[in-house]
Amino acid sequence: MGKGMQKSLQAMTCLGVAILLVCGVAPAQAPETASLTLPNMPLHDPWMLANETDKTYYLYTSNVAAVSGVQGAGTMVYRSTDLKHWQKPVAVFSTSEMLWAQKGAWAPEVHRWKGKYYLFTTVHDDTKPLPPGRNAVRPTYRRGTISAVSDTPLGPFHPLNAEGPLPPDDFMTLDGTLYVDEEGKPWLVYAHEWLQKTDGTMEAVRLSEDLSKRLGDPIFLFKASDAPWLDQGATPSTASASPSPTTTPNPGASSPTSNGRSARAVPCPPTGRGSCRPSPARPPASSTATTTPAT
Repeated sequence: MGKGMQKSLQAMTCLGVAILLVCGVAPAQAPETASLTLPNMPLHDPWMLANETDKTYYLYTSNVAAVSGVQGAGTMVYRSTDLKHWQKPVAVFSTSEMLWAQKGAWAPEVHRWKGKYYLFTTVHDDTKPLPPGRNAVRPTYRRGTISAVSDTPLGPFHPLNAEGPLPPDDFMTLDGTLYVDEEGKPWLVYAHEWLQKTDGTMEAVRLSEDLSKRLGDPIFLFKASDAPWLDQGATPSTASASPSPTTTPNPGASSPTSNGRSARAVPCPPTGRGSCRPSPARPPASSTATTTPAT
């Protein structure tokens, strides 16, 4: 090829590049990861895990199919390294793996425990009724917190017991969280619904070391009307009812359920500190949930 032709080709190439630039056409760029920011992120009862291993924040919430792209009830998670910019969420748990209930997946929490990651979330089946509470104004049905496990905070999480919740099957409960006492023993602390109790209670039950099942009976911690700031005139009344196994307990007494069974009144998850009254609790073992990743 002659020098004249080479110069002509070079000139044509330069001219082509100039035309592309003038017309606003740029060379193709590698697509960047979509960046989401609050408040443009659907969230309900979220839980954050600050994971030291990969210096990443994981923000868990109930699955929203329009955002995660996965249909059905479950849990999804956003990820961020700066708490400002978040990756599109991915689904990490599906209630389709549960046998006794497949709705809800509310208030998910993820805790690191003995080298694995454990998800706690509340599921329900409103077609399976439970005995109603005194002065009930809404139906009661099977609902409770389950546990699921994964090797990573990104899942997938698989249920440890697909056939029932961690609290007793006939308790209508929700919002369970992991608590580890001073002896290193795991507990599930949960709310026993006012819909079933009239005066809702906080209770706790010991868990097995693998967090798959409860050990023994639940214990009573406190009830809603114990709050000192509560307007007593607005408290659901059981005074007009004759005494029965469903009567709301006095402080420190056992906490009967609508079917007569009780959560035992004992000290807080045994630390030797006396009766359990409303007070700040020591953070659970997964305190990484509030720990800032190291820079």
